[in-house]
Amino acid sequence: MRILVAAQQIGHRWSGLGTYATNLVEGLIERGIDATVMCPASAADCVGARTVVVELGRWARSVNYWMPLAYAFGRMLREIGAGQFDLVHFADAREALFAPRFGKCVGTMNDYYAATSPANPVYFAQNYSDWPLRYPYYQFMKAVEPMALARLDGVVANSRYVERVLIERYGVPADKLAVINYGIASGASKIEELDGDPSVLFVGANYQRKGLPHLLRAAALLRRTRPGIIVHVFGADPKERVARQLSESLGIASSTVFHGQAPNARVRRLEADMFVMPSLVEGFGIVFLEAMAKGIPVIGGAVGGTLELIRDDVNGFVVAPGDVHELARRMEQLAADGATRKRLVKAGLATVAGYSVDLMVDRTVAYYEKIVAGR
Repeated sequence: MRILVAAQQIGHRWSGLGTYATNLVEGLIERGIDATVMCPASAADCVGARTVVVELGRWARSVNYWMPLAYAFGRMLREIGAGQFDLVHFADAREALFAPRFGKCVGTMNDYYAATSPANPVYFAQNYSDWPLRYPYYQFMKAVEPMALARLDGVVANSRYVERVLIERYGVPADKLAVINYGIASGASKIEELDGDPSVLFVGANYQRKGLPHLLRAAALLRRTRPGIIVHVFGADPKERVARQLSESLGIASSTVFHGQAPNARVRRLEADMFVMPSLVEGFGIVFLEAMAKGIPVIGGAVGGTLELIRDDVNGFVVAPGDVHELARRMEQLAADGATRKRLVKAGLATVAGYSVDLMVDRTVAYYEKIVAGR
């Protein structure tokens, strides 16, 4: 098969989407599949595949980066002719918005935050400091995403929860959907131990949606009895200043380290006493698997695809979004109870075995074959 993968993030592995797209393309090449990548200039030649580069010019730093990129993808497909490929795969399905209606196309939905966003702005005012901008943007996304999905012959959902949302909120036919979970690569070694007693690791590029403010509030509660706690924040967010101000107002600025964006190769080597990401919404959460694979106990928000990865008190803990006191209690439990830590870590390692990159790629290739055959 001749496959074109359109991806905004590839080779860098600095996000779940980038890790997914990179693992997918590398897996296709390893299987001898004729794979080409269409991507922005910043991502060209990162994975050894042939590349088709799109230029964004002044739109490269746009807040709504995906939309000019979707337009650039659509324009390039018209120029080169999508017919030279058996199938085009948009790593982010919304970027198929301007795709030409010829040739076979599939796309992956990696999240659901727009689809389930409330029409009432009160929720946004309560959870996001930038709600006057985020609220209308999410409503806009809710209107546009179905248009992009309608241009696709097939849609990959990264979790059963995302699949259900697409059916119930956007009316995507069930027979057009396939659930293919992200996979993680093996081989990461633990060589960088983070400071703190306990050391708490958070990895995420959208601090508010990933629940960092709630983690900081829980850490402030825990610091009363565990003054040695340090929260290590990895990931870049334009609202980092807001998060820093919150840590200062909570009196834990000295207990919070903002590391900024770090290469995935480094993040996968980090060792901490616990990994905590109490997301408000979460399509899948590959970072939980990466933490489990390193033997780090995890705590996530009881939402979306996280509940398919973490079974509460079996291979980790889940807490209701915004329940700061319960989050602090579970963090204290991991810090104090060695037997619980060992039990959760053992179950977490068993969980990871079912989420390999090889399995993800094999299932994706089988889906390609189904779409190309018109089944």
